[in-house]
Amino acid sequence: MISLSDEYTIALGITAAATYLISTLLVPPPLVHPLLLGRQSHVAQVRKENESAVYSNYGIGASSLPIAPGKGVTTQVSLLRQDAPFDTAERWLWDQKINNRDLQAKVSRIGAALCAAAGLVPKGSRVLLLLRDSLEWLIADLALASYCVPTITLSSNALLTATLETHPPTAIVVDASELVHLLELLEESTHKPVIIVVGDRTGETKVWAKKVDLRLVTWEDLENNVVAGATGILNVLPTVGPWSEKDTIVSAHSLSTPYGRSIVYAALYSGANFGTMNTFKGLHESQDITPSLSEVIRASEHESRPSPTIILITPKHLNAMTTSILSMSKKSPFFWLAWRHKYSALLRGYLVKDGFWDRQVFARARMDALGSLPTTLRGVVVGPGRVFLNQLDDTYLLADALDYSAVLPARIALSVPLVNVYANPLATGPIFASHPLDMQVLETEGTPAHDVAGKAHSGPPTCNISVKLVNTQEETVAGGADPEGNLQIKGPGVGDPIPMGVQSEEGWVDSGVTAHVRSNGTFVVGNPHESTSSSAHDFTLI
Repeated sequence: MISLSDEYTIALGITAAATYLISTLLVPPPLVHPLLLGRQSHVAQVRKENESAVYSNYGIGASSLPIAPGKGVTTQVSLLRQDAPFDTAERWLWDQKINNRDLQAKVSRIGAALCAAAGLVPKGSRVLLLLRDSLEWLIADLALASYCVPTITLSSNALLTATLETHPPTAIVVDASELVHLLELLEESTHKPVIIVVGDRTGETKVWAKKVDLRLVTWEDLENNVVAGATGILNVLPTVGPWSEKDTIVSAHSLSTPYGRSIVYAALYSGANFGTMNTFKGLHESQDITPSLSEVIRASEHESRPSPTIILITPKHLNAMTTSILSMSKKSPFFWLAWRHKYSALLRGYLVKDGFWDRQVFARARMDALGSLPTTLRGVVVGPGRVFLNQLDDTYLLADALDYSAVLPARIALSVPLVNVYANPLATGPIFASHPLDMQVLETEGTPAHDVAGKAHSGPPTCNISVKLVNTQEETVAGGADPEGNLQIKGPGVGDPIPMGVQSEEGWVDSGVTAHVRSNGTFVVGNPHESTSSSAHDFTLI
């Protein structure tokens, strides 16, 4: 006969077992196994004194670094694929719908016209591009590359005067709105380049051609290492699938930067639609550009182009999006309950966009804050913000960094894979890129000299970059602590510094910044180090 106490024991046992099973089934599993996130970089077995070991992407290991995104892609022009179905498939490039076959024909026509109009010599001439991010920029760049004419792009308009004096171009392609300012700069110059003007709808070019001792040609008259960078970009979001013709890519990074240029060529190669945010400032305007939420909304609600599926933005764009979504979400009485559940799932490595609490709280807030963007968005890549000169000593190029405390709220607000990348003016593609599903919340504590505290990690090296740290504290590294030092990079996407001589032995190039590497192979980029020479970063020549 079973007593009352035995019945209580059995009931409690069944309740405990049921509670355990239910909690086990309801707790979502991590999307990535924790062991995979514990070792994200391949680390060389040997190192030199006062240096860290050489770090490379774990998927590449000790094999050679990949250069091209596919077979037969060896030059910048070959990123414009002519094989089926890419040759006839139309996609949006800014405001125009065009296929690769027609784009190639236009590139060939413009290339021949540019060489004839400006007297360009393959490998002997160079052209300065001062255009807004647009289809004309892409066509001009491809056209010149097809004739082996290098192009100069400026990451900062403050470098224009120095470039015209020290590296005078054979020709300059400039937007019509900037023609007058450019002519003023060239007025005292002894060098007289050919000026190709884009977007002249008022006939102003012909008026100025009669007043100045320069040859001016309109774009309308003409109408009558980048591969490695694109490879790195295409491998940044491996878990959400490769870029395809069904994607729409919107970038906040100027085509005048190596990173921004690699993005458009990656989209070109994959057949995706492409557009940019309004990143261009006039040559005479201030460089103090403040990214805003309105830029994201305006770029995503284009009247013809499909809504973006992948956006490549700056930390300030991400912060603006997060703040707007969370402020809308707080209007719901269930906000804090939804926040706690999303937060708990993130700590376990789980992320979902259409879960119960998303439908109840966050989905409506995303639509109210960002319009139609959340319905199509499947990935966010946060890259360095604006690059500018340090006004105090004119020696460093600095970039806005993503704050560690901003990552988790952004993941909750957007609920899509988020990648933090670090790009450098000396490389065409990203140097580091975090894993899209690395949900770990780990704050970095570094020495004051390197100032990595409070910054989000940028992940391991990308697929075609090797890195190492020099000037490390030997005693600290030998004792098992995380190495900190000056970051050096090497790979097919890394360019030659100007002037030559900054490159160290074995092809390593000083990036100009410090970094901290964690035990799992992820990096946190710190401050520019004191030995950086400004001449090594005067401008980007690709």
